[in-house]
Parts: sequence; C-alpha cells; structure tokens
Amino acid sequence: PIILKPGQVRAVYIHSTLHGDEAIVYDNRHGRRTYDDSLISILPGRAHVSPKAFSAMPIWGWGNAWRDHREFVGRIEFGAVYKLWNPMTAPQFGSQFQSLVRSLFLCQRNWDSPLSMLPDDCIFYILNMCRWDWAGDADQNMKDLKRRRKTREAEDAAAAAAEARAAAYV
Repeated sequence: PIILKPGQVRAVYIHSTLHGDEAIVYDNRHGRRTYDDSLISILPGRAHVSPKAFSAMPIWGWGNAWRDHREFVGRIEFGAVYKLWNPMTAPQFGSQFQSLVRSLFLCQRNWDSPLSMLPDDCIFYILNMCRWDWAGDADQNMKDLKRRRKTREAEDAAAAAAEARAAAYV
C-alpha cells in the first residue's frame, strides 16, 4: 500500500513486462483530474509503452515510449483513516472541536444534566467516535493550527537550546 498523509503527493510508476499494447490500458486525458473527491485527487500523467522498465524504446520499435497526456484506465482502491480524538491527540483538533469537547465535559460536570450520569470514559468514547470535521473546523483552519503548533514547537526548542547554552556558561 501507498500511505499518504494529508497534503502529501506521490507519483506512481506502473509497469508491465507483457509485450504488445494491451499490457496496461491508458486513455487520452479527458480533464485536469482523472479522479477527484474530498479525500484524494488523481491526476493524469504519462503512459510508458515498453516491456522494459523506463526504456526509451517503445513496443513498436520506433518513436518514443513515453506518451504524454494519458490517464490510467483501471481500478484503484483506497481508504481513509481518520484521526480519532483522545486526550493525547486533543491539541491536534481544531478550535471548534475543542469547544465541543469543553461543552460536553461542562454538561457532564453539571449535576442537573443527564450527561452527569456518564463516567469520563463514556465521554471519551463518544468523542473518539466523532470525526474531526463534525464540529465545522475547515481544512484551512486545521492547516493554520498545524503551522502555529510547528512554529511554537520550534520556538520552544530554540528557547530550550538557549537556556542550555546559558546554563553551560554558569
């Protein structure tokens, strides 16, 4: 399997050593994207028509083995694995999801609420079953959150290194 994290891009070379032009079927490109949905985009590319991997010699014995503006004809299967909420991953969720968590725990701590009868583990389980985007956090908000977290981690690491250097001089 090819494992992709959000925002990652991969190029894939598919090859067959079968002689003839029926080894792997390609079609002329029909659009900017071969397939596109909320999880993945598959872009057209180039067809390679040679029984030898990466060879410049095509199956016909003349011309170019690389055919531009082609898209793969066949079946690609994929699945998505969503990040699940738990106390350790909580900071990686968006602000609206974190507000949802806070509200749920505030209701649970209120003795007048029916949720007060549930133990923390039940609330954890409920939150664990909620998708990250159910609270309305947009992709861009999540990207901004990740960027801010990385910046903060880099600043913390730089501050710790500076403290270590200062302690070494004492």
